[in-house]
Amino acid sequence: MYREELARVQGLLDQVANGHVEALELRGMVADLTMRRTYASLGAFCERFCHAVEMHHRIEDAHLFPALRDIGDGLGDVIDRLSEEHEVIAALLSELDERAVALVEDLDSLPAVRQGLDRLAEALLSHLAYEEEQLVDPLGRFGVMV
Repeated sequence: MYREELARVQGLLDQVANGHVEALELRGMVADLTMRRTYASLGAFCERFCHAVEMHHRIEDAHLFPALRDIGDGLGDVIDRLSEEHEVIAALLSELDERAVALVEDLDSLPAVRQGLDRLAEALLSHLAYEEEQLVDPLGRFGVMV
């Protein structure tokens, strides 16, 4: 879900940047996103997306990672890296939210929103890939439930 929504928002910003879509039309297009249907603005969408990712990470940090550490299957370094990445992603989410809110007042800030989104996408997609690569097998093997 996160990958698809992120890709759609990136595509929408590309359309605005290339002049194919007016910045104000972006709101209507964002409104059609699955995660966005009930929210009225790009800023609100970013807030909800940020919240969803933040909650996902909080659950991992509070429940999943301690359970995996207790198993002790040499996952300490993996969990440490994932926890550190959670902090980086949280900062990028906050930055993107601030930039998206600023876009409402200043349409010239679109490049800054795009830069923030690209940085978030790079970090989040890399994080998800590493997490899946490192944790899918241990989760299945040890039957860790959260």
